[in-house]
Amino acid sequence: MPPIRFTLASLAAAMGTLALLSLLLVSSASAARSPDPEGEKQRVPKTPEGEKERPGDQRKDKDDKDDDFYMRYAVVGTLRFFFDIRKDVLSKEQVMQGMGMLLDAPDVSDFAMDDLRNWKAWDMTDRILDLFPKDSHDNPVIKRAILRFALCSPAPRAAKFVEEQRKKDPGWVSDTEDLLRVDMPLPKIVADPKKK
Repeated sequence: MPPIRFTLASLAAAMGTLALLSLLLVSSASAARSPDPEGEKQRVPKTPEGEKERPGDQRKDKDDKDDDFYMRYAVVGTLRFFFDIRKDVLSKEQVMQGMGMLLDAPDVSDFAMDDLRNWKAWDMTDRILDLFPKDSHDNPVIKRAILRFALCSPAPRAAKFVEEQRKKDPGWVSDTEDLLRVDMPLPKIVADPKKK
């Protein structure tokens, strides 16, 4: 499967707004690595031919992969911002569509699933459950995020999925239920005005 690339322009086009594009540019610029805090010059290694390499050339593949993750994670944060704070810029449906795009990126799909669960986006249940058997999402963190979503979803397919997993590994389902209880937001406690 080819690597998943989320570009700012394609995401902005899918969302139908330039505000997302400008905010992501600001997010990616602030996430850029800062210079050495001690102000020391970086050692420039020599190649066998005696040519100077740019600092970081030997880590190019790793840095590119990290940069891709940071960009996708910035998209997660941006979508959270639009969902929670700037509801006037993107509709809930547009934010959900953006999070749906991130479900296909294994390195951030668990974040997207948890947000969709917290936002009660139960119409995404089938899409999320379809990720469970995929090799690209064969990771314990992602599998647990899928189970957490299914445990909360009122969809019949989610209930069936939970029962299947409970038959295969009851301990895993039980542990996930316990963790989910801890993770659930506490209800607001309203002080009783009669008690003082």
